[in-house]
Amino acid sequence: MFRKLLRNLIKAPEALVIAYRMASSECQSKPLQVSPNLQLWRRNDSSPKSREPLVLLFCWLNAKPRAIGKYCSVYHNRGMDVVSIRSEASHFLWPTKSLALCEELFVYILKYHASQPLLVHSFSIGSFVYSVAALDMIKKSSRYGLIRQHICGQIFDSIVAGSLNHMSTGLVKTATHNTIAQTLLRNSINGYFALTHNHTVKFYNRAIRTCHRDIPNVPTLVFYSLDDPMCDFEAVNDLESSWKSRHMDVTVQCWDKSIHAGHLKEHPEEYLSTLDTFLKKLACAKSAL
Repeated sequence: MFRKLLRNLIKAPEALVIAYRMASSECQSKPLQVSPNLQLWRRNDSSPKSREPLVLLFCWLNAKPRAIGKYCSVYHNRGMDVVSIRSEASHFLWPTKSLALCEELFVYILKYHASQPLLVHSFSIGSFVYSVAALDMIKKSSRYGLIRQHICGQIFDSIVAGSLNHMSTGLVKTATHNTIAQTLLRNSINGYFALTHNHTVKFYNRAIRTCHRDIPNVPTLVFYSLDDPMCDFEAVNDLESSWKSRHMDVTVQCWDKSIHAGHLKEHPEEYLSTLDTFLKKLACAKSAL
């Protein structure tokens, strides 16, 4: 009986590992380097005139190609190509660099994917870059309004929600795991924000307001966990309330315990089941599934 119990205990984590490996196997195709921060991950059988949604993957800070490839593989298995947008600390610390990155993305989309539906999947501070993109699409609607119209769904994965302090925490924890270094870096960043308030803090506040009021009104999925130090769950609830007040279709998947920007690895079966249910809502994705 003891051996049977031991076998069952061993099988449970094995099942999770197998599910994760099946769901997020290595991406078989090599990405095309569009620019230093943009990569196109195409399926081997992808058509240049594909009508399936193009996934805009706004990555977490310092995302490694192998980790990005896991998510690209998830979407390739569902018939979609991916453009990954890698952000650096400088894109957060000096927001005009985020604007330049978004403009670079817009120009690329209009040139090569102007008629394709778009599905946004943003991670962590990548959600800030997406908010910047949404803000820029509104301000320059005559140039980029078409891109906004083609967004058919959006996913916020481990969104860094809350105050500027939460965003700073996300940056610090990504930069180093040393607690003393984190304290020193956080103090330096707070001092930097005090000196550059008009060029940084005011911009962040506009981006946060955009996320509440002016994000595209399309089906939205949110992944987060209650133990995420970079995510204030009350702020996520406020976001959800703001979106629902605009009659947006919002789905929330929350775990008590998980890993920041690592929900796929920590909860593979539930993550993919929720993702697939969400994708079935999107008229633009039905042909790909």
